[in-house]
Amino acid sequence: MFGWFKKSPARQEPVRCEICGAGHVVRLDWGGGAFDAEEDRARTAALDHREDLGRGSLFACRICQEPWWVDAQRTAAHHVTAGKLALLRAWSEADLSLSPAALTLLKKIGPTPPHQYAVDNGDQQFPCAIITRSGERFDHAVLSLQADPPLDSHRPVRLAGEIAEVLESPDALPLAVRKASARSHELAMGYAPTLIDMPDGESFLLNGTQNFLVKRGRRAGEAKVSKSLVSRESRGEVVNAPDDEVLFVAAPPISARGS
Repeated sequence: MFGWFKKSPARQEPVRCEICGAGHVVRLDWGGGAFDAEEDRARTAALDHREDLGRGSLFACRICQEPWWVDAQRTAAHHVTAGKLALLRAWSEADLSLSPAALTLLKKIGPTPPHQYAVDNGDQQFPCAIITRSGERFDHAVLSLQADPPLDSHRPVRLAGEIAEVLESPDALPLAVRKASARSHELAMGYAPTLIDMPDGESFLLNGTQNFLVKRGRRAGEAKVSKSLVSRESRGEVVNAPDDEVLFVAAPPISARGS
């Protein structure tokens, strides 16, 4: 049934298709939007429908056979990179709803905005702790309310159906700090610092958009955005995001979804 994907020789090595864009394009505007409209139309014209999923459909390039996921409204096509097809299928069939109690807590936590240099795709991401139905606990979970599949996440991905309980994370930064980190400016390649102060006067530098502060003896909730102007000369230990962040994916509540 899925031979068109499994037998594709292009999956054995990095793909770069000049017809559909696989390997150097991750998203195509199905209708030809504001950017590269003519090119996107040409690329989507090379995609053939292969299979309907629980959410959206799978298409494939008739030249390279690379799979693309297309939403039910046919607004965009997303390249399904190697190793992500199983995740896509699981996501498309899963119950991604959250309990009213979880949604109430997320409203209290507040969403971390995307970084000012990033594309805002409408996802809402909340730092929290999660206990799964199997009893696992993740104190550095990011719960994402999103309409599209998590095909480009740099974090390990789990689905909302695994969630037993959503809690506040002891290491989550205050919303004001998270918002400030999303507005940080790049001062050097890969370095966009936000200066934060702790109650005893010690300062730390966050790099890029950040959800958590993990430092022994420190309470993340006590962090405040420094009144001092951040610069290359700003002093403070640079604290990056914890290595054990996990992305949990849920569907936006019905009231927040587009028509």
